[in-house]
Amino acid sequence: MDMFLELVLFLFLFLIINKKKNKSVNVKLFLPMKKLLSYIKNSAFLPICAGIAAIQPQLSAQIQELYFNDVTDNDSTYISDISNWYTDTSRTTPFTGTLDGNQNGNIIGTGVFTTKAAAKSNPIFNNLTYDISGISTSNSDFLVVGDNNVVNTKNDLNTIFSFLNDASYSSQLTYSIKLWRNAEIKIDGDWIIDFKRNDSLNYLELSINDADATWGSENIHVGGNLISAGDVFILSTNNQVFTVDGVVDLGGSQWNLTRTHNAVSEVTRTVGGFGGANGALGTGRLNITTDSKEMTVNLVLKNKTTCDFSTSFAKNATSLSHLNIVMMAEDSANGRQIMRIGSTTSYWCNNLEVTNADIDDVEVNSGRLDLGMHYDMKGGNLQIYSHSGKTSDAIFSATSLMSGNEIGRAQFDSMTFYNGTIVFDLGEVENDFIQINGGVTRLADDAKLVFDITLSAEDLKVYLDLLGEEMMQWDIMSFKTDDSNIVADDIILKTQSGVEGTLDFIADASSGMTTVKLELAMVPEPAAFAGLLGAAALLLAIRRRRK
Repeated sequence: MDMFLELVLFLFLFLIINKKKNKSVNVKLFLPMKKLLSYIKNSAFLPICAGIAAIQPQLSAQIQELYFNDVTDNDSTYISDISNWYTDTSRTTPFTGTLDGNQNGNIIGTGVFTTKAAAKSNPIFNNLTYDISGISTSNSDFLVVGDNNVVNTKNDLNTIFSFLNDASYSSQLTYSIKLWRNAEIKIDGDWIIDFKRNDSLNYLELSINDADATWGSENIHVGGNLISAGDVFILSTNNQVFTVDGVVDLGGSQWNLTRTHNAVSEVTRTVGGFGGANGALGTGRLNITTDSKEMTVNLVLKNKTTCDFSTSFAKNATSLSHLNIVMMAEDSANGRQIMRIGSTTSYWCNNLEVTNADIDDVEVNSGRLDLGMHYDMKGGNLQIYSHSGKTSDAIFSATSLMSGNEIGRAQFDSMTFYNGTIVFDLGEVENDFIQINGGVTRLADDAKLVFDITLSAEDLKVYLDLLGEEMMQWDIMSFKTDDSNIVADDIILKTQSGVEGTLDFIADASSGMTTVKLELAMVPEPAAFAGLLGAAALLLAIRRRRK
């Protein structure tokens, strides 16, 4: 209800209530607006109107439950056609309104069936739910979205899949969403994927496909979180653009980032982070299933908060595909992704056996990326390049494969930097270590890297006391000497309060590698400074007296 209608209703009710009390109220309607407003303000009716105003938005926002018809022929499959919707579960009362976002769409079916959104129809739901039970065979498409069509949910998309209890064999059963030219599914809320296996030995793939592999312009956009099912579920995205603004919570399942696509050789997957949707540790597996065609997946992390994710990364042994990871947090101060990539045994996906694979380039442009790698894993180029120019806005750190542990290693073929920070976590016998097999390249003469050392003065003192030493040393980084233009002056060493440190670049001619060695000691306490100054003064006085 717009403001004009609300005002008309207000005045109408006001006149009715005050008719007997004030015979001149109708006259007052013709007074100047200022006087009318003053009259209303001083009226005893104002609290009543306030109550009506509070109730009215709730009434106008009431959501209607709709139920899709039994899918029997082609005409009855269109979710964009209002004649296929009913307002009761028995499907006896037809829906006569408009799919404008004030309706919850409920599609309940068994086994194999297909629904469609006609080209250019653009239906809008509040929530849209697919509840598919009795699954025992693959279905090519349970939802097809036509050309230039946007299927939009103002809140959540719920997809619920239930298997028959079939313990006879283990097979991948696939249910698909097919997108035609320029089609889009836009979910303003969460996409919740629920999978009930019911003791079946089969496992489920939910596949997102372009209808014509020669196009590649189709899009899925989730405005909230993507919350997935258990460890025998596969989300397979084979369209060009897939975006989740919130957190991807795989719940132990796997995300097949792409398969072979005939039209494009590069796809983008943009997420607001990997982890638990409730802030807890997230788990799952990432993989790529491609044949001989070379594909590149750009995985863009746009975190607003801290997310922690334990995962693996796998490809088939002959794959030519690449996985690039780009840290581009929307909130550079608070956006942080902890990604712990552990080793995995081989497994099957889309009729391909996949196993441990290396990642390719890693870019840190905004926010913080903590990356853990299993021992046999390496990356391509590590680039730390703050888009803001502030070293504190682009942070990289190696981390452990175990949640709760910060110390780890990372290995790359090369490294480039402009402005940024590398955080090093240290322990008594362990420490972060970054191994660069090739060169480290400074991208500009004024480029700076901050080495941020997290060891506290309290912990350092404990270590020194145990060792009976005044200082400790750690090897924290290595790189190929001749291929690098980095020098010690490019590094700003940042230590914790009460700790002082130095860096040494030690070149080994036999290996051709340079090792960065860190030395830490306690900052002398004021009393110690006073003692040193006193001793110096006494020595000076003695020398003067002798003269």
